[in-house]
Amino acid sequence: MDPPPSSTPASNHRHNASEPPSRVLLLIDTQVALLSEPPLGIPSSATVSQNILHVLKYARALSKPPLIIHVRN
Repeated sequence: MDPPPSSTPASNHRHNASEPPSRVLLLIDTQVALLSEPPLGIPSSATVSQNILHVLKYARALSKPPLIIHVRN
């Protein structure tokens, strides 16, 4: 299972600085090691990875997508 993308292409999610986004999707620590199969990753890594991909796909498809921020700790 591939981890979710580490960054969001800027061309798909540009926000006007004078108009702050109405929504933000914040992803924290969705890194390769966390989403690897056990014993390195979490026990439900396959399910979590699919859920993250589903949420990202949905968010990016919106007519007004949220600002997507990936935070790595």
